[in-house]
Amino acid sequence: MPPFRSSTPPSSSNRTPSTGSTHADPAGPSAAFIAAATYGATQWARVVAANPRVVYLDTETTGLDGGAEIIEIALINSSGHPLFDTLVRPQRPIPPDATRIHGITNDDVQRAPTWDAIWPQLQPLLTAHTVVVYNASFDYRMVCQMNRANAMPPPPDSWQCAMQQYSSFAAVWHARYGNFRWHRLDD
Repeated sequence: MPPFRSSTPPSSSNRTPSTGSTHADPAGPSAAFIAAATYGATQWARVVAANPRVVYLDTETTGLDGGAEIIEIALINSSGHPLFDTLVRPQRPIPPDATRIHGITNDDVQRAPTWDAIWPQLQPLLTAHTVVVYNASFDYRMVCQMNRANAMPPPPDSWQCAMQQYSSFAAVWHARYGNFRWHRLDD
């Protein structure tokens, strides 16, 4: 699988996620630049879709900051079958603002396993597969936070970011950051 690693957070650099190229014109990229970025993202998607070793990860959390915790994590394989899907009991209560976003309550996680109980089952799945995530930098950071809080090593940092690839495919220029605009899943 080509090295489309995307475990780094977005930056104000003008590098496109799929090609690594830079575009210095603040007015926006040329048609050729857009075509190359779109082509790169399309090729990435084809490779990912054809790879049976790919898994797709998603989490729900108590927030976005350095103290946030994962309260739900799921992995599905390339056929859409769940490999892992569980609620996770956090160490602190779920803030009401977070519950309003994902609908997970403190009562829901009261009897859920803790992170240290699920990690031994989850870690081999992450290690044995190519992990694709929409906003990989966030979910990778959250898994690392959970591991750090539980005195566990971080997972491999080779996760791939579908959001970065989609931003190149959609090719909506963000003049402020000099790069393609990232899109939320509900966009």
